[in-house]
Amino acid sequence: MKKILVILSVLSVVILVNISFTQIREQEQEQKQDENALYVIRQNSLYGFIDKTGETVIEPQFEEAYSFRENLAIIKTDTGYGFIGKDGNIVIEPVYQYLYPFSEGLATVKKGNKYYYINKSGEKAFDKEFEKAWYFVEGRAMFTKKGKYGFIDKHGNVAVKPVYDYVYPFKDGLAAVGIGKKLSERKWGYIDKNGKIVISIQYGYALPFSEGLAPVDLGDTWSEHNWGYIDKGGRVIIEPSYKKAYPFSGGYAHVQIDDGYTFIDKEGNTLTDQVFEEAYFFSNYRARIVVNGLRGFINDKGDIVIKPQYAFANAFSNGIAFVIKPDGSWAYINVNGGEIWNEKTGKVETPNSIVGDESDNVIDYTDGNEWFYPEEYQ
Repeated sequence: MKKILVILSVLSVVILVNISFTQIREQEQEQKQDENALYVIRQNSLYGFIDKTGETVIEPQFEEAYSFRENLAIIKTDTGYGFIGKDGNIVIEPVYQYLYPFSEGLATVKKGNKYYYINKSGEKAFDKEFEKAWYFVEGRAMFTKKGKYGFIDKHGNVAVKPVYDYVYPFKDGLAAVGIGKKLSERKWGYIDKNGKIVISIQYGYALPFSEGLAPVDLGDTWSEHNWGYIDKGGRVIIEPSYKKAYPFSGGYAHVQIDDGYTFIDKEGNTLTDQVFEEAYFFSNYRARIVVNGLRGFINDKGDIVIKPQYAFANAFSNGIAFVIKPDGSWAYINVNGGEIWNEKTGKVETPNSIVGDESDNVIDYTDGNEWFYPEEYQ
């Protein structure tokens, strides 16, 4: 339960292992700043929430707590998992053994061995249950039947029959689907929301579209990865030349080359000459990078603006990012690296900052959620 919930939380703090699904969110879609955004904190092994100034809004009182989605947050008490509102009051009683955050007005819950959907009143959304089911994205949700993946619509009707061995949620109107039990033998293509194959099943691996392009593995064999990018017509736009490639966000994508990771634009030009041990997606004009095992951030010019110093760092959301220091303590920072809250002292009254030029300090208020992939791909 905890692993799944952490994946779905922007403020997740657990190293991602054993992941069996992907979270797709609208990273590139611009949103207004959420002045009422709240962030999970931990004090004395209990969890609560602060606002973006570092002020405690909901006192630590829960066994577990996760980020707000659609104004509701998952919490855990001694009776199970449920939802609270931004006032800290229980909205849906904590009686579930397993659930996902709300997405498009519905949430997946589990009782016994079956999954079903509830609305924000806690009522069953439709009278159907599933072997396993996920959150809605673009009006479709993944589900399984006898181990095969398909999609349902928001009425619980089957929109895409469960005939695939793995799928990703829809993105830009298409979903990547795979056929083949063994990963080394699996081939991938893309379907539309009605299940029609629009890009044939042909790739060694395929990841979701973003900003009009999708990364696909065009290698001849599974052991010889050769990643490039295609458009929605299946045309190769960026020639295959990478060991791994990831979807675009903020106009850039991180790719793996022989020496490590770097960033490219939509013409395949590199953003920076620097090569990193690891790299992640852009959000709020910042992308996480790893140098000597520590996490820091670059801007969209390729400059390191927050030096690598953290054991863990999450993407920026509303101009705030969650980080874990090498000593294991939690903190939140702004886009210039200034702490607004830390686990040891609480709210930081005058956040220090690493000041860049004016353009560096512009915040793109996009959704800071991650794209996550199955353990087999990582």
